[in-house]
Amino acid sequence: MASTKKIREGLEVFYGTIIENYKMAQRAVMSQSRVVTMFKKADYDGRIKDFSRVILALRKLNLETDDTNTEIEQDIVEAFKIAKARLTDLCEDQIKLQETLKMKATREKKVPVKEYTRVMENVRKSHDIMQRALHRMDIIYTDFLEEIEEL
Repeated sequence: MASTKKIREGLEVFYGTIIENYKMAQRAVMSQSRVVTMFKKADYDGRIKDFSRVILALRKLNLETDDTNTEIEQDIVEAFKIAKARLTDLCEDQIKLQETLKMKATREKKVPVKEYTRVMENVRKSHDIMQRALHRMDIIYTDFLEEIEEL
């Protein structure tokens, strides 16, 4: 059973640590993607490790409910599970993108534009899906916080 306190602590870790670590990894990708850094060597392995760490942290964070939990507790845990799965998918797609860029940069394998475009599109779609799941969870979490403040 996930108590109200455990749910709140778990979501604070999710928002305060895991999401922030994802944002830092994403900022690193964006900062090295600018035109002025185009001829510098990118740290693809470092980026892959950053996204892998986010996945590992997500796997370690679990919340479960049972029949003793309130409806709002069950709703927030279900929304959390969905957001967690969507963020995991996004990180996996980001890793695939970094691996593709690394292959292209090292000329390890010829990467056709079509493949690069497909990988980029997967990242974009995963990002959109994750944002929708996170938005839904944000709404439920706000209701959850309001409910526990009333107690």
